[in-house]
Amino acid sequence: RVSGQHFEETSTLSCFFGDETGLRAQYMSSTSVLCSVPTKEAGWVSLSISNNGVDHGVVLPYEYHVRSRVLEVSPSKGSKSGGTLVTFTGSGLIGQTGGVGCVFGGMEVSAISTEATQVVCVAPRADAAGSVNAWVAGVPGAGGASDIWAYQYLETTSVASIVPSRGAQSGGTHVRVVGSGFEAGSLQCRFGDVTVSGSEAQDVSAPR
Repeated sequence: RVSGQHFEETSTLSCFFGDETGLRAQYMSSTSVLCSVPTKEAGWVSLSISNNGVDHGVVLPYEYHVRSRVLEVSPSKGSKSGGTLVTFTGSGLIGQTGGVGCVFGGMEVSAISTEATQVVCVAPRADAAGSVNAWVAGVPGAGGASDIWAYQYLETTSVASIVPSRGAQSGGTHVRVVGSGFEAGSLQCRFGDVTVSGSEAQDVSAPR
């Protein structure tokens, strides 16, 4: 939609994108017309409206963006209490005016980091555990079916005890962690700066 003044409802009312031949515009009122945007390479072009298809009015800038694509979401799950840093990786993730954000199950949050190939958001709190749709908002083509990913909210974990609470410096000690909210298949334990995985919550070997 282009807003201006002195538009006329004529058969030659046209929109011009760059040096392309004018395209028929849809007259809405003397101050508003609709233009169908033609395909072009990414970049800036001039946009103008002509009542007679020849003479142009004020020229405005119009920017073509590369359509966004999200190829990976990591991690794809996190606590329902929120706070998980979630990275959306893809291409064309450059936002327009208004900023880039992420949507988790209908709740939008602002991105804390944005690049053309990566957007990072903090997952918001959820009322219940379960899977929701997640996507990047504020970029060209945002929310397309191919760019919507599943993000799973998990029950909040709680640790009641760790046995034993000490072990050899050489590592290898089997540590039993007792608590709630653990989910088999995606468990990890962190010892300082080192993270190890375990097939079950009850049996993880401490690293060296």
